[in-house]
Amino acid sequence: GGEESRIGRDYLAKREITDETRKAFHLGYAPDSWDALSSHLRQKGASQLQIERSGLVVKKEEGGSYDRFRGRLMVPVMDIQGRAIAFGGRTLKDDAAKYINSPETAVYVKGRNLFGLNLTRDEIRRQGYAILVEGFLDLIIPYQFGIRNVVASLGTALTPDQVKLLARFARKVVVNYDGDRAGVLAAKKAVETLLAEDLEVKVLVLPDNADPDEFIRGSGTNEYQRRRGEAQPHIQFVIDQAVRDRKLTNPAEKEAAIEEVLPFIRAVRSRIQKREYFDIATDSLRISDASLLRELWQFVRGGDPKPGAKRALVRPADATPAEQRLLGLLFADEALRHGALPILRSEDYEDLPTAAIFRALLELESEGTDVNFESLSRKTEADALSSRLLPMLLMSESLHASNEHYAPEECVHAFRLMKVQRQIDEVRAELADAERAGDNEKLLRLSGEQTDLEQQRKALQPRTEVATTGN
Repeated sequence: GGEESRIGRDYLAKREITDETRKAFHLGYAPDSWDALSSHLRQKGASQLQIERSGLVVKKEEGGSYDRFRGRLMVPVMDIQGRAIAFGGRTLKDDAAKYINSPETAVYVKGRNLFGLNLTRDEIRRQGYAILVEGFLDLIIPYQFGIRNVVASLGTALTPDQVKLLARFARKVVVNYDGDRAGVLAAKKAVETLLAEDLEVKVLVLPDNADPDEFIRGSGTNEYQRRRGEAQPHIQFVIDQAVRDRKLTNPAEKEAAIEEVLPFIRAVRSRIQKREYFDIATDSLRISDASLLRELWQFVRGGDPKPGAKRALVRPADATPAEQRLLGLLFADEALRHGALPILRSEDYEDLPTAAIFRALLELESEGTDVNFESLSRKTEADALSSRLLPMLLMSESLHASNEHYAPEECVHAFRLMKVQRQIDEVRAELADAERAGDNEKLLRLSGEQTDLEQQRKALQPRTEVATTGN
């Protein structure tokens, strides 16, 4: 009725959808009723079987059926010829299911169609690329505002069939899904599917996790197009996501980041591009070990990794000479140990490859247990690097350097200096990445970090003339 359809019109007005757009997309409203549509279809002469097969009703266990779409804005899904083959319905009430879609039917197979392609394919072909979005409104709003090379994957994971369909019109795609966690995950899956079909992929993540609909209504098309022009090559997006909450100085976290990125390089079909992406990724992830690089390249080329490659991935960064020397001193000098360990803070060593050995030393110290090969091995047996380093450290020259005595404070300062130096190296490498990506915001932030770290280093330097020699 009039009141019912007003709800639909009010919603369109609130989302700033014009009459022209409503007509272009054949938007409508499904009344909040259990049988309005069924009754209407029966009046039009449809049989119960036809109505059930249409996917527009839900069958009841005890027989009969009720309307699937109730109190919803209705968006028809058209095939590429412009024939309605399914519907999506967005709730206009407080319904738990925000969107519901038609089930599969004789005419509608999920994952074979792209929403909006019937209207946007010519513009996609003309521009040479498509913007891929998730939801109905993420396509409808840009379309209304004049951005017409857009398609929507309709909330299901992008399928190879959809990509093949899209590839008929363009070989380049900008993925612009929501910026929230679910959107980022979906974008990564979409990237992999697009790469497997040999398309060139960039990714656009809008600020504040906005979706295209919100962003364009809030900031306008010029700003959207500017950001779209700065969309990241897929590899940069994947790397950023992989390192986002991880510390690359931590071996296990670095391994996880590498494992997250490699499949995206492996999925690239062109060997030249594959190599280029591989170099960018291994550079960003600070992998310099030649044999590890060879084994990882073997993997991304499509070969099965040799049995050692997985182990090579796990092989942690080696301890620096300074770290080894300081640990050697702590093992050798009981007085130094008693003085230095209590003033050591967990953040001094947690990021170091030798963290497990420090934790073991602290535990032994607090238990009052002797520090020797046996007690340390027992405490660190789960850690691969410790097992390898312990014999070397315990045999090191420091054990015999009984005439050298360092103050505990000097030792701890040396640690802090070493840590700051590592952080400076990290920031420098990130600065190089940001410069390559032309990311000015990041450049600014990192320059600030670098300045802070260099001041910290300066403050520590005069006090640590000793223990860092040999670094």
